[in-house]
Amino acid sequence: MDIPVLRSVATRAPLGPFERKVVALIDGVRSMQELANELSVSSTEVAATCSRLHDLELIDLVPPARRVSQPSAPSTHEVDEAWDEERKTTIPDEPLRR
Repeated sequence: MDIPVLRSVATRAPLGPFERKVVALIDGVRSMQELANELSVSSTEVAATCSRLHDLELIDLVPPARRVSQPSAPSTHEVDEAWDEERKTTIPDEPLRR
């Protein structure tokens, strides 16, 4: 299923309560099926709403293959290694003597 993506400049349009809920969840990452699961409704209902939002020029519908991948957070191990390396260069192993 396509991924709904909010347009950077959206026109003002009268939206119903359900349409507002859908718009609020659109993040450019989740598919219509994932939005339906989040809202506990059928994917058909979300698809129809996204179609209307698209007709109103509020969103674009992007095929999943073009989904922008989010950079993954570094693992705990990578963070620990970076911390250890920084400590080696900024904190002497022996106390300073005067």
